[in-house]
Amino acid sequence: SSVMAQMIEAPTHNFNVTSPITNGPYVVNQILPCTIRVFSNVDTSRLDLAIRLEMVGGGMVAPPPPPPAAASSTGSNSTTNGTSTSPPAASATTPAANGTYVISDHADVSKTDAYLKQEGNLTYYEHWINYQIPLNVQPGQYKVIFNDRSTNSNLAIPIEIRPASPTPSKGASPSGFDGSGSSGSIFSGNAPAALPAPRLVMATCSVAL
Repeated sequence: SSVMAQMIEAPTHNFNVTSPITNGPYVVNQILPCTIRVFSNVDTSRLDLAIRLEMVGGGMVAPPPPPPAAASSTGSNSTTNGTSTSPPAASATTPAANGTYVISDHADVSKTDAYLKQEGNLTYYEHWINYQIPLNVQPGQYKVIFNDRSTNSNLAIPIEIRPASPTPSKGASPSGFDGSGSSGSIFSGNAPAALPAPRLVMATCSVAL
C-alpha cells in the first residue's frame, strides 16, 4: 500500500519515517521535511525522539550569517516542532563544531485524534517537522538521524544538501531574456534610450511635407 511504500522502520520497531527520502537532494535555505508515523498498536509511552542533521564525516562549519537588526539570535533552532506545516522563520541555528544541527530535541510522537490517519486496515498517527536548512550549512553529504533516547538507538537516513540558488538582483537580468517571451521587453532593460527617437522625427517630417 502507499503507507508502506516509502516507510523506513526504526530498529526498535516503535516508529517509522517516511521523509526525508533516502539519498534525496535538498537545498540550503529550503525545507527539509521530517515525517514520523507511529502505529496504533505500538507502545510509544517511553519513546523520546530527537532528530538532528549531521554532516557525513564531520567537517568545518561556516559562520552563521548575521541576524537582522530587529531580531535577536540566541542559538535557537529553526524547526517547526510538532506538526506545523508553516515555513519557519529565518534560521538562527548554531551548529556544533562537527557540523551537527538540532532539528528537534523532543519530537512529538503523541497519539491524539488531531494526528490520526487511516488507510485500509492500517491506523496510524503522523507527525511532521518542516525544517528550514540554515544558510550556514555547507553543501555535501549528510545524515538525518532519528535518535530514540529510550533505547539509545538510531535510524539514519542519508541525504544530499545542495547550495542555495543565487537570487538575481533587480535590474541585473539582461533585457529580452526574462523568460516572459514578450517581444516588447527589449525596451525595458539595456536597450538604448534614444532608439525610438528616429521614428518620432520621421513622423514629424512626414506631417510637414
